[in-house]
Amino acid sequence: MSKINMEPVLYEPNYTDILNSCGGRLSIEDARILYKTALDIDAQVILEIGSMDGCSSMIFGGVCKSTGGHLYCLEPNPKGKWKDNMRRLGLSDYATSIMKASPWINPTLIPQPIDYLLIDGDHRTAWTITDYRYWEPYIRNGGAIAFHDWTGANDVGASIQRAVEIILEDDADGLREIARHESNSRGIIVFQKTVDFSLSQRWRKP
Repeated sequence: MSKINMEPVLYEPNYTDILNSCGGRLSIEDARILYKTALDIDAQVILEIGSMDGCSSMIFGGVCKSTGGHLYCLEPNPKGKWKDNMRRLGLSDYATSIMKASPWINPTLIPQPIDYLLIDGDHRTAWTITDYRYWEPYIRNGGAIAFHDWTGANDVGASIQRAVEIILEDDADGLREIARHESNSRGIIVFQKTVDFSLSQRWRKP
C-alpha cells in the first residue's frame, strides 16, 4: 500500500489576480514580502490587524495553506469581499474573521505564541504604537512584525514611520529589520523579534 503524503502543499499566489480582486490595497512587492517573510519562518499562527476586503488575508491564507497554520483577522467591519475572496481561492478553512478592533480584544482568543503580526489598522502614530505594544509580548522569538503603509500617501506613511521610530527608540536591541519596500502609495517594513522576553514590558520588571 502506498503511503499518503500528508505534508502541506506549497501554495503559489497569483499576485495579480489577488490584488485585482481586492481593490489594490497592497502592491505586488508588498504582497511578495508578506508571503516570503511569513513562509521563511514557517508561520503557524498569523494575526493581522485590519483586513478590509482581504488583500493581505489572501496572501497569509496562502501561507497557512502551505504551512498547515491558521490566520486570525481582526477587523470590526470586514467588507463582503473578504469572505468572497477567501472562498474563491479555497482559503476559508485557513482563516478566522474576528469582528473586533485592536486592542479591544482578549488576547487569549488568539493561539499563542503568535508567529507573525501585521499591523495595518488605525494608521495614526499613537494607535500604531498601541497595537505594537499590546501584541508584541505574544510574539515568539524569531517571529515577525510587519507595518504596512510604511510609505503610504496622504501623510499615512509619515505617521507609520514616526511610530516605528518611537518603537525603535526603546526596542531596537530586540528587533532586526528583515525586509522593506518603499513606494509612493503603500510600502511595508518587517522586523524579526530576536529575544525571548517581552520588549514592551521590560520596564515593569524590578
